[in-house]
Amino acid sequence: MRFAEKKRREGEEETEEGDKQGSELEKHNLFKIHQKKEVQKEAVLPVMDHYFMVSSKAFLDRNLFPPVHIEKKKFWTIKTDFNNFRINDAYKKEDGHDKKKQPNDKFFYFRLSGLNMYYTNTPSDINILGAISVASMDTILKPSMDASSEYITTCFILTDIERQKYKICGMEEEKVKHWYCQIKSFLGQQDMDVCMKDGAGDTKVITKTIEITQPIVIVPLASAHCNEKWNYNKFGDDWECDCKEGAEQSPIDLPKIDETISTEVAPLFRYNKVGAKDVDPTVDGINNFKFFLFI
Repeated sequence: MRFAEKKRREGEEETEEGDKQGSELEKHNLFKIHQKKEVQKEAVLPVMDHYFMVSSKAFLDRNLFPPVHIEKKKFWTIKTDFNNFRINDAYKKEDGHDKKKQPNDKFFYFRLSGLNMYYTNTPSDINILGAISVASMDTILKPSMDASSEYITTCFILTDIERQKYKICGMEEEKVKHWYCQIKSFLGQQDMDVCMKDGAGDTKVITKTIEITQPIVIVPLASAHCNEKWNYNKFGDDWECDCKEGAEQSPIDLPKIDETISTEVAPLFRYNKVGAKDVDPTVDGINNFKFFLFI
């Protein structure tokens, strides 16, 4: 009983210490980060929502995104630009877009629930166009402008559970970073440079120093060469590398005497006659016209 009581108290102390460390880190968070237990309690509602662009080579795969039959001899397929950003078909059909959040037809309305991202054409649309189940977060890019967005956007790159990469871009840098940090938190990771305030001096950093008192000297040994000290004792059975494969090797892989056959075909040798002291040097540059050729 005493042992069980002691373990219970130790568990409570560890929990209190973990909560204390967590609260200390929360003081330095740039964004409001939801914890997993909070998401489980509010699983019905999305944690975050905003307008983003989405790009992926997966959109070109007709096995993942097959054509949809809409009427007789008509099919609907996903449309993308030359940077593989998906195009919002409903953008031009509606007016009154908020140009700060949805400036062109590359933007969709995204919702984040746990590690699942869903997007639709509009906030009121109940037809989910795509779902991305995040497996890992790769990196966040610096704000830049390209031909797809026509505006300065901030993007992050992630990989889903099917190992497909997606590039998510938004107009508001702070909003994109907030999503990036929130997903990182759900993955059990932290990016101190992006998600924490500058000069968070209260954050404890643990360093480990290893002092080497007994130096170790590593002396590499010479590795054996292919067919080192070769011979015909085993008729080539112990040859290695190219000699074993039989592709333009030397020494020649001669057949056994009892396996040879007689033939009237004589070998044909073609070569150029050269003098003992040739005027041209050899290919490897070892010999020149002053010396006799080596054979």
